[in-house]
Amino acid sequence: MSRPTPKVARCLPLLDDWARRSQRSVIFDFNGTLSDDEPILQEIFTELFAEHLGYDLTPEDYYSRLAGHSDREIVELVVGERAPGELALAEELLRQRRDRYKEKVAHTSPIGPQAVQLVHRLASGGVPMAIVTGAQREDVMCVVENSDVRPYIDVIVTEEDVRCGKPDP
Repeated sequence: MSRPTPKVARCLPLLDDWARRSQRSVIFDFNGTLSDDEPILQEIFTELFAEHLGYDLTPEDYYSRLAGHSDREIVELVVGERAPGELALAEELLRQRRDRYKEKVAHTSPIGPQAVQLVHRLASGGVPMAIVTGAQREDVMCVVENSDVRPYIDVIVTEEDVRCGKPDP
């Protein structure tokens, strides 16, 4: 395991003290938090929207308006704006987004070494961990199953497990 950065090293005593307390747990969001994959998603959505809708999605528009929403919400919003009523197109874009994502994360996990180190540290303190996300289960499992964090994640709640996404609690 790599050595922690100085910034992380300063936090370790606090983390260790917290981990020794009873009734504690950690719930991770997935995209852009546990998994540093927002740039991957932004790239995929940019490609898909250009190809199918003639829409030039800028990074600013993606991060200010779309990031943080479920993939379905993103696609339905943009298709609704650019091609109203095209439900079949929305489903096709979701399928293509899922396939492209799996290709991009197949060989390099977007869960970086610092996130892995944090999960290992929490696990060594007996801290239960979960992922709760608006991402699709297939995406989460594709990344988590091929990472060093899988043995330590007790619960995974994804888009398919809820009726309403963010910001609905």
